[in-house]
Amino acid sequence: MVINTLCCLVLKDYVRCGVTSENSKDIFITGSYDHSLKLWDLRSQGSVLSMDHGCPVECVTVFPSGGICISAGSNIIKVWDILGGGRLLAGFSNHQKTITSICLDGENRRLLSGSLDRHVKIYDVQDYTVVHSMDYPAPILSLKISPDDTHLVAGMSNKFLSIKYRLKHEAKEEAPRSRNLKSGTYRYFVRGKNFKPLEDDFVVSAPKRPRFKEHDKFLKKFEYSKALDSVLRRPLATRVPFLSSLFQDLIRRKGLEIALAGRDEDGLEPILNFLIRYITNPKYTVLLIDVANKVLDIYGPVIGQSEKVDHLFTTLRDKINREINFHQKGFELLGALDTLFAASVSSSTSNIGTEAQGIQKDRQL
Repeated sequence: MVINTLCCLVLKDYVRCGVTSENSKDIFITGSYDHSLKLWDLRSQGSVLSMDHGCPVECVTVFPSGGICISAGSNIIKVWDILGGGRLLAGFSNHQKTITSICLDGENRRLLSGSLDRHVKIYDVQDYTVVHSMDYPAPILSLKISPDDTHLVAGMSNKFLSIKYRLKHEAKEEAPRSRNLKSGTYRYFVRGKNFKPLEDDFVVSAPKRPRFKEHDKFLKKFEYSKALDSVLRRPLATRVPFLSSLFQDLIRRKGLEIALAGRDEDGLEPILNFLIRYITNPKYTVLLIDVANKVLDIYGPVIGQSEKVDHLFTTLRDKINREINFHQKGFELLGALDTLFAASVSSSTSNIGTEAQGIQKDRQL
């Protein structure tokens, strides 16, 4: 009766909620529609601390330590430091309508709030950020969670009581590993390759992705000049097949001129050396003649500006002239041999005819 008298004397509007402190049975906190939160002590006359929420208070809860309380009014939640004289620690709003109830989970690490906007919000008490949200079919009037955090009960305005159950997954004991595998090591990349499937297992074979050469990667990016440079950097023993295939690909893509243009004497030297060495090879002659013509079209106007490049062009010209002279002499020799073969065939034919006539006369006699 004394407490009721005190309330009537101090509070100016309806008392909407109240909660006792787990730390002390003599202390409890009330929230009122007059926007106030009041801390009461049964050992004293009247309230010992008052805090202004700023709007009608709908619900209040207190941490087990008794040093911090949380109030909800309108769509705003506020956190108060009781031991600090009612100092406001935090204020936040994540609901669209009035918050009707709040509660803490069993471990006091999460704060739950239910509102008339049909949502339940779950906050992390470290920074009071929303970590989860649930939607209900009707406005929520009351909310509570079980001490083991498995059952969440919500009373709604449509006369229904919602009970949600959460299964707790027990951590399975994993078999101890003999050795931890570090990413980037050889054992990490070959893990599982020695595993033998059982008889009833269905094995799905995954095709390995092809590993592209360096020049193929540049070709995919249409960087033709870099593709040619990457092949020219290869050892001489493996350069020839790659370079010939690259020239064919560049001609097909119409990118040969792009790959050859814009080079200085150091960049042009390996290309001219390759032409000098293999342009007379029958296997590459047809292809390298097209490459040589393209090089002359691009760098013909600048001949005479570099002694090194001029020497290479002269060497290429001399080698082509020697090859042409060799072919001319070969054709001349082939013509002479054809004449000898024709003369020998005609003489042998006349001898055969003379012998045939002699045989016929002998038969007539």
